[in-house]
Amino acid sequence: MSKQYISASKVAQFLYCPFTFELAAAGYEPQEPFVPVVASGTAFHTAFNYMWMGLPAEDAAEAAIAATEIATGAEMSEEDRLSVINRLRAIPDWLLAAKDVEVKIECEVDDVVIVGFLDAITEDKVVELKAVSRQKNELPPTYMIQAQIYMYATRLPQTTFVMIDSKGGLRTFD
Repeated sequence: MSKQYISASKVAQFLYCPFTFELAAAGYEPQEPFVPVVASGTAFHTAFNYMWMGLPAEDAAEAAIAATEIATGAEMSEEDRLSVINRLRAIPDWLLAAKDVEVKIECEVDDVVIVGFLDAITEDKVVELKAVSRQKNELPPTYMIQAQIYMYATRLPQTTFVMIDSKGGLRTFD
């Protein structure tokens, strides 16, 4: 039997709410060619990678926004561009000193391979970077499930979530 691959976020979705997982598997997830909030988040994560490689925030934002606009075929609004820069300026220095970023993990359980991309790894923890529209008082359950999968796959004892809103407000959850 061949191996089946599934993302860590889909496993979390299934464990949290099997019904929404089934709807998504049946093709009932919204499919839009361009969703501004997704494009902004993609540009932010790309720019974070550029900053980790040493580019200043403004240069990283400019390069990531250009790449995102080419990939989506749509121009980002000024508000979305500003949110990318605000978020980048809020990234803590300790996160820019991470051991590695955009790390692919694969965790095999019988004939199922759970695949995910970690935003960053430090010496002792997994770090997930979240571009949020508004700050949360607690982590959504799917994030906590995903954190457990990542800690299991990496053998690291902790996951830290760094949430940054469009104005640069930052909140961390361990």
